[in-house]
Amino acid sequence: RRIELPDVTAICSRNKTARAFALGDALGDRNLPALLRRLDEELWETKFEKDKSEIGLLYGLISKVRAMLFLKEMLREGWIKEARDYNSFKAQLERVPADKLPADRKFNPLALNPYVLYKALPQARKYSSGELVRAMEVLLRCNQRLVSSGLDEALVLQQALVQIVTPQPVAA
Repeated sequence: RRIELPDVTAICSRNKTARAFALGDALGDRNLPALLRRLDEELWETKFEKDKSEIGLLYGLISKVRAMLFLKEMLREGWIKEARDYNSFKAQLERVPADKLPADRKFNPLALNPYVLYKALPQARKYSSGELVRAMEVLLRCNQRLVSSGLDEALVLQQALVQIVTPQPVAA
């Protein structure tokens, strides 16, 4: 069978920076097979790179969910909308009323890299606000389990990610 570009991109990251975002992007895309594959790759790298850890992976996922939550709120407020390109999105961010946002950088979406927000905008639409809040709760429990139990870190992270990306049944 012939190997095509989509086949190559499915299994390769272009560079180390692209790999750093692949796990969060798979979470944002709500793509469970890709998410578990990327998690496996990242966990493998924690065995060989001193600056990588399971808790570091978790914090990256928390950052991704926070960015999507911020975007959901900015969409709801009407401060931003879908943009065709990065420059028009960035211009929208510059018009967001700064006085309506928290001074604390941890809670201010404008403190995030604008390109990260731009890439996360279509992904935020794949989750409801309630699902993103629930995702933060799942990640908090995951954090607690990683630091206070002797459970296998890979299993704890996998369980959390499956809970997040699996759509919840709507109550009748």
